[in-house]
Order: sequence, then C-alpha cells, then structure tokens
Amino acid sequence: MIAITSRQAYLEIQPKLPGTKKKICNYVLGHPGASNRQIAEATGLELGNVSGRVNELVNKDSILKTKERSLCPISGRNVYKWEIR
Repeated sequence: MIAITSRQAYLEIQPKLPGTKKKICNYVLGHPGASNRQIAEATGLELGNVSGRVNELVNKDSILKTKERSLCPISGRNVYKWEIR
C-alpha cells in the first residue's frame, strides 16, 4: 500500500522529470518494492540505464531504497528494492 504522502510527493516532482526517470517513477509508484531488473523488464529500458537513473533519483530524494535486501524474482539474488519517497 502506498502512503498518500508518497503519492503527493510524486505528483509534485513528476512534471519536472525527464522521460526515462518519469517512466521509472511511474513503475515504482504502482509497484513499490520493485528491483532494478523488474523495472527494466517492465519498462523496456536497459538495466544499466535503469541503474543510473535510479541512482540519480535516490540522490534527489525522489525514491528510497528498502531497508533490507530481498529476493529479486527475476535474478534470484538478494537486492535492494525501491519505493517512492
């Protein structure tokens, strides 16, 4: 479940985001706890592109890394996942 404040924060930054970052944020908003690979697969973006844009979004406090790692259903590895701030 996404907190109302998370949706409000996203709606405030969303118009300012370029296309790739917007695509990533839109996916994470609807799929909190998504891994980079899940984002890449769902959006059609390259994994390296997703990783780079996610890092930029983290640095701008637009998205948050989950506190603990969990299993990615695609890679089978324990990874951090993402949520809208």
